[in-house]
Amino acid sequence: MRFLLLLVVFVVPGCALTPIPDPVTDAEVAAADALDVAGPVDDVLDAVAEVIGCAYQCPPSQTCAGTECVTKACAADLECNDSGNTDEPAHFCLHGKCAGYQCAADADCAAPQKCNTLTYKCYAPPTGCTYDAMCADADGCTTDTCDKATGACKHALAAGCCKVDGDCGSSSACILATCKSGQCDWQAKANCCQVSSDCADGNPCTADTCAGGQCTNPAVAGCCLNAGQCDDNDASSVDTCGQNHCIHQWAGIAVTCASAGDCPGNSCLSGECLGGQCSYTPKAGTGCCTSDDACMVNKACQVDTCTAHLCAHTPVTGAGTHVWWHFDASMEGWIADMAHPTAYFHKTSLVYVKGGGALRFGIPDQVSFETGNANKGAALSGAFTVPGAPSQLKGWIYLDVEPGTAVHLAGIDLVSAGVTTPLWSKLKDLNGSTTGQAWKPFAVDISAWSGKSVQLKAWFDQVKYDTSNKAKMGFVLDELEVVGSCP
Repeated sequence: MRFLLLLVVFVVPGCALTPIPDPVTDAEVAAADALDVAGPVDDVLDAVAEVIGCAYQCPPSQTCAGTECVTKACAADLECNDSGNTDEPAHFCLHGKCAGYQCAADADCAAPQKCNTLTYKCYAPPTGCTYDAMCADADGCTTDTCDKATGACKHALAAGCCKVDGDCGSSSACILATCKSGQCDWQAKANCCQVSSDCADGNPCTADTCAGGQCTNPAVAGCCLNAGQCDDNDASSVDTCGQNHCIHQWAGIAVTCASAGDCPGNSCLSGECLGGQCSYTPKAGTGCCTSDDACMVNKACQVDTCTAHLCAHTPVTGAGTHVWWHFDASMEGWIADMAHPTAYFHKTSLVYVKGGGALRFGIPDQVSFETGNANKGAALSGAFTVPGAPSQLKGWIYLDVEPGTAVHLAGIDLVSAGVTTPLWSKLKDLNGSTTGQAWKPFAVDISAWSGKSVQLKAWFDQVKYDTSNKAKMGFVLDELEVVGSCP
């Protein structure tokens, strides 16, 4: 029989209330009876706990150790709750699962790993930064961020900010980028280009190109604006400009065309058809020429000409050339007496009428004939037969010496059978003067020696040394020619 106990508490002024202990469970009472324990309730409960362990039933993931519920070891999830199973190595229960055990403290993990005491797992603590604020560098010109994947701080220049000119690089070659007081400054370059069309100069004879921001307009080969730009320095050609192409034509070969086949040219000229006009380009080869001089073979009574870049040799009747000395490649049989080893007659290219060479008395390769001594020299030609009358010696003279006859003398003699006869001299033909640093032609009749073998002698005589004439060319002869009757 159970009785309902009504406990009435009277409150007496000035007296403190005594807390009523929690009701004692049936199990605790039974345990106390078995232990025959009596006394205050707390003492009773402590005694009971030592016998029955934890005061309340522990959850599935824990076990009672003494008087406390603690995490229990396990072999499978089933031991931690009532569902599931796993083959994972079992160590202890965690959140209803049987979790693997790695550590209980940092010392159980290989450095630099640490122990997570909530999961009892080793982990690698983050290195470097973990959020943007950790990367602040106090530089107002950078945007500071943290790459959380790598833990590395990044400091990108803010727009418009710089430290050196290179921070302000521009993708345009026409922009000059500089850093001034931490700020980028961009200025357009003068006369700069970005594409070739920026360089168009309106001239069809130039190629318009843009490279590195700078325009170049090189000339297009063979292009012309007018005939004056097409001169090929060949007196026998007709040079014109058509449709911005130079047209070069010669007499005796095709002029108009419909195709390249209409402009066959010759062995020394290749042809092409340009806008209905044949144009020819010289080719190299034996017998090809650019002037009459290139065709000279020094055969008596023969005219040597260059026509359409081909040499032609035509016999002459009446008066014609028998001997011709050009002095372009050598002295052509003339022999110098070498009276002085420094200044003497020699083949020179310093000054000439045409062809590239002449016979000169002076110091080779120097515009001077002064050696510090009063010297003289001569040169003698090979023997030749004077042609039938009328015959003459003609040529060109360049006399650059001191005027008068007291210092310098020069002349040309004819030598026959040991007898020397003056043909031309500074004293007789120039009255002691000079040619004024210019080429002057001369001609002397030599009919009196027709049919005789003769030689020519060029000579120079420095009567006395004069220091005022160091930069003078001296005595020079070119294109000496013996003419006379031809069959």
